[in-house]
Amino acid sequence: MKKVIITTGDIQNVIGIGERQARNIISKMRDYYSKERHQLITVKEFCDYYGIKYDDIYTKLL
Repeated sequence: MKKVIITTGDIQNVIGIGERQARNIISKMRDYYSKERHQLITVKEFCDYYGIKYDDIYTKLL
């Protein structure tokens, strides 16, 4: 089953950064996609934002 929503923990694992940096990335992505604070970021949006393929990060999301 593929994961749909990306969390700060997922971003930490994929990029190798700290929690605060991951939260900042989520915040920047919400601004970019014009989302409100309660709305979630999808893995597809994350991949599109960074220009990477889902298959490239799939193993780190498990």
